[in-house]
Amino acid sequence: MHFSIYKTSFTTILGIGIYLASVQPASAVVYHVDELRPAPGYAYSNASQINDSRDVVGSSSPATGGFKNIGTLWQGLTPVNLGKTDKGNYSEATAINNFGKVGGEADDGDFRPNVVAFQGRVAKFIDKGANNSHVVAVTDGGSFIGNYLKGFGGTWFPTLWTEDPRKRGEYRHLFLPMYQDPTGASSYNYINDANNSGAAVGQVSGVSLGGDRPGFWNNDAAHTLSVLPLLSNDWGGYAYGVNDTGTVVGVSNQGIFSSMPVVWAAGADHPVTALPLFPGEVQGQAAKINNAGQIIGFHGDGSAPAVWINDQIFDLQSSLDQSGAGWQLLVVSDINNSGQIVGTGQLNGQTRAFVLTPVE
Repeated sequence: MHFSIYKTSFTTILGIGIYLASVQPASAVVYHVDELRPAPGYAYSNASQINDSRDVVGSSSPATGGFKNIGTLWQGLTPVNLGKTDKGNYSEATAINNFGKVGGEADDGDFRPNVVAFQGRVAKFIDKGANNSHVVAVTDGGSFIGNYLKGFGGTWFPTLWTEDPRKRGEYRHLFLPMYQDPTGASSYNYINDANNSGAAVGQVSGVSLGGDRPGFWNNDAAHTLSVLPLLSNDWGGYAYGVNDTGTVVGVSNQGIFSSMPVVWAAGADHPVTALPLFPGEVQGQAAKINNAGQIIGFHGDGSAPAVWINDQIFDLQSSLDQSGAGWQLLVVSDINNSGQIVGTGQLNGQTRAFVLTPVE
């Protein structure tokens, strides 16, 4: 099964790596919130990623519901309908690079998602061989990274799609390494994010691991897979985000009712440390990290959106300026290198994508 990236921790204390360096009140940082309206003819919007030019991708959905979303690009605050395939029922834009190349998923009339590139307001399949496939990142070199499912009820394959240099618009897929369990048992492998150099992170599992563990696929020629360490005495975890320095963020599970947001430092050993939570909290998750080391994620039992800046946690809902009137932030999904954050919330009761811009 695949787990969502929505869950919510540097110096070690009491052996569990909880970094308590001055948890500050949320008012110490301020964000201005802008609405990302749905594409014309649609009622609701959802944001997935933002690049360094402030282009945002996601989807718009109709008021009638159903599986009829349309991939959407926001340039500035203006929504652009990215289209579907010729026979498609829906599309989703899930990734964008810094040159504006957009990837996502769409169907061919059968509601089965497969990876597409969006060009000229048309969704074009780059691979239809899977029963189900998803893209989580588009590198600045133009490669797609995500997951490929073989057969119904089959196995997910972490996958890299690269364009054929001799045939523009045609892509080849390469399955990345799977965890090889010493017992010979099958393993579960899934990528959640990748950086611009092609390093990817996600989760692996196997009998010998005793459960789910964070995985790191290097950007070397072999795409070497490493299992990342957990906090002391923890039983499982997931890697959800990676920046261009190779720093990874995610979660380390300490028990049934406790999960800590964590950071794995760049380097061969990837040492793990925990991010702070607010006093009394035992639940949190780090979801994405930019090149400045700013981290977004969630804190508390209610999974409230949070940001960590200079090793301090801030509640995002409490950090909005007067533009936040009527807003309830629900999910944060990405952060760019300027510190702008995108996600989805409720604006006066209506589901809307948003972009948060730091106020100097």
